[in-house]
Amino acid sequence: MERNLQNMQESLKTLAGMMDISIVSSGCSAIGLGDKHLTNVPKGLEYLTALETLYLDQNQLSNLDSIWKLTTLEILDLGTNKLTHLSPQIGQLTALQVLAVNKNQLTQLPVQITRLTNLISLRLGDNLLTHIPKGITRLTDLHSLRLSDNQMTFLPANITKMGLKYITVDDSLRRDLPPEKLTLEPQSLLDICLVWWSNRIVF
Repeated sequence: MERNLQNMQESLKTLAGMMDISIVSSGCSAIGLGDKHLTNVPKGLEYLTALETLYLDQNQLSNLDSIWKLTTLEILDLGTNKLTHLSPQIGQLTALQVLAVNKNQLTQLPVQITRLTNLISLRLGDNLLTHIPKGITRLTDLHSLRLSDNQMTFLPANITKMGLKYITVDDSLRRDLPPEKLTLEPQSLLDICLVWWSNRIVF
């Protein structure tokens, strides 16, 4: 017990050092670790049981280890890393409302991503995806979907029946969508988050 407490304290101290702050408490709700040259998910994140927002963008991550234990996450940015796959365990993060995995090397998505029924924004652009799970159409709260710069040749048949307000796709897929769906998406995840936090309604 005492050893576990010591391990937690040491891990949280290391996390604080990465962010140039004096301390990170286990009750912390937001962590920014973008552009830290990380090759692995830092130890200690698993102790942040109240974490709602996590930025791990612009690193060199190829696996996500214990991140799937963070079931309170609502915003997760994994953009611009070296991910080639997402674990089926992503289906455990059912509180997620914003998920960014753009600019990675993903070739497919686990079907468990369709369990994230609270998603409002999903950024999948700049990967190597050839398709997305058909069950993605069950994400009825999804308002923003970025799919451009992949290798997709078709979209799920019912995607036009979703409540999407913003979608980006490659030119070859534009024929599958009605013109009113082909509107511009906010330029950054920050824009999305600011709107979400100020209104609790995105877009």
